Amino acid sequence: MKSDRQAALEILLEVENKRAYSNLLINKYSRKYQINESAFIREIVYGVIENKIFLDYVISLFVKRGFNKLRSEVLTILRMGLYQLIFLTGVPPYAAVNESVQLARKYSKKHSGFVNAVMRNYMRSKENIPLPERKEDIIRYFSIKYSYEPWMIEEWLRVYPEDFTESLLIAGNKTPEVTVRLNGLKTNSDDLSEMLFRKGFEVKQGRFVKEALIVKGKNIIDNEFFRQGFYQVQDESSMMAVKALSPEQGDRVLDICAAPGGKTIFAGELMADQGRIVAHDIHSHKIKLIDDKAKNHDIHIIESHIHDALIYDNNLVDKFDKVLADVPCSGLGVIRRKPEIKYNRKKEELKEFTDIQYHMLKNAGDYVRKGGTLVYSTCTIYSSENEGVIRKFLSNNQNFIVIKPNGDEFKSLKMKDDYVQLFPNIHKTDGFFICKMLKKE
Repeated sequence: MKSDRQAALEILLEVENKRAYSNLLINKYSRKYQINESAFIREIVYGVIENKIFLDYVISLFVKRGFNKLRSEVLTILRMGLYQLIFLTGVPPYAAVNESVQLARKYSKKHSGFVNAVMRNYMRSKENIPLPERKEDIIRYFSIKYSYEPWMIEEWLRVYPEDFTESLLIAGNKTPEVTVRLNGLKTNSDDLSEMLFRKGFEVKQGRFVKEALIVKGKNIIDNEFFRQGFYQVQDESSMMAVKALSPEQGDRVLDICAAPGGKTIFAGELMADQGRIVAHDIHSHKIKLIDDKAKNHDIHIIESHIHDALIYDNNLVDKFDKVLADVPCSGLGVIRRKPEIKYNRKKEELKEFTDIQYHMLKNAGDYVRKGGTLVYSTCTIYSSENEGVIRKFLSNNQNFIVIKPNGDEFKSLKMKDDYVQLFPNIHKTDGFFICKMLKKE
C-alpha cells in the first residue's frame, strides 16, 4: 500500500504530464491503493496545483541555476514539501522535510540531498521571501501571489476593477462548499435535511434554489439516500440554468449537451416526470451515465441519444418548447474545482471555444418552436464566450429576444442586465453565465 504522499506525488505527476483532472485522479488513486482517508491527499494535490506558480517562484530563489532543467519528479517533490512548510500548520517542519527526502530517495535517489538542502535553506530564509512590487507590475504580482497565468489576469483586469479581480483570484483558490440538489419526487428539504443530519452531516439551506442544500461532512455520496436517488451533488449555478429554462409538466425539452446529466435529471424532476426530454451527448459512456441517473431518480421521460450538437438535425427543427444549450467552454468559472485549468488552458484555445459555442447555439435556436424558450449557459466568466456569443447570435437571429429569468432564484441577484453572470467571489457559486431567450411568434 502506498503512502498518502506517494499517491499525491503520482497524481500530481499525471496532472502535470498528461493534463489529467485532479478530482478524477484522487478518486482513482484512493481506490487503487486502498487509501480510505483521502483528505490529506486532497489537501496536498489541490494545494500544490492552486499555488504552483508561487511555489515555483520560491524554489527558483534557492535554485539559481538549472531550475528549468529539474526533473519533473524532483520539482514536484519540492513543490509538495514547500507547500507543507508554507501552508500546512498541522504538519511539523521536520516531517515535511524528512518525508520529502524519503520520496526523493524513491523517485530520484541522487537528488535526495538536493531536496534536503533546498527545503532547509527555505526554512532559514522564510521570513525574507520577497514578492514582486505590486505597483510596478500588478499582473506579475497577482500571477505569482495567486498562481494564475498572466493572460488570465490581464483579461480580467481589462473587464473588472483591480480589487474585484483580486477577490476573484482569491475565490478561485478556495475549496468550494458541497451542495446537493434534492429530488422533489422523493423527498423535501426538511425531510432530507433531517436524514442527512442523522448521518452526521451539517446541513443548511442553499443560497438561491429551494431544492439546494449545503452540506458539510465526509462521504456525501456513500450512503443509502444517495444510492436511492434522494439527492444529487450539484452546484447551485447549474441548478439555476435549469430554473431559467423553467421546464413544466407536459413540455417538450431538448438538452443538446446533456452529460453528465445533472441538469437533464433536474428538468425531469421539475416536470414531475410528465412530458418529454431528449438528451444528447457525443459519447456513448456518458449516455449510459445519464440513463443510470434517470433510473436512479425515477425519471422515465428522458430519451438519450448519441449526437454531436455541432451537426445540424433537420428532424429536430421547431420541435421543442424549451431547449437548453449548456455548451463546452474554457471552464474559467470552475477553477476552484479544477485548479489545473489555471495552467492547462491557453488563450489561443478561447477562439476555438467561441466558434463551437456559436454554432451549437445556432443549431439549438432552430430546434425551438415559435414562442418557445432557449437557454444558453456556460461555466466560464470569460466575456467572449458569454456576451460575445450571445451578441453574435442575436445579430444573426433577430427572431430571438433576451428575457430575464423570472423565478424567485433570480430576484436576490439584483441583475443590471437581462442575462445572469454568477461569480464565486460574490455569489459563492461556480462562475456561471445564463442567458434566456424567447423565439418570437
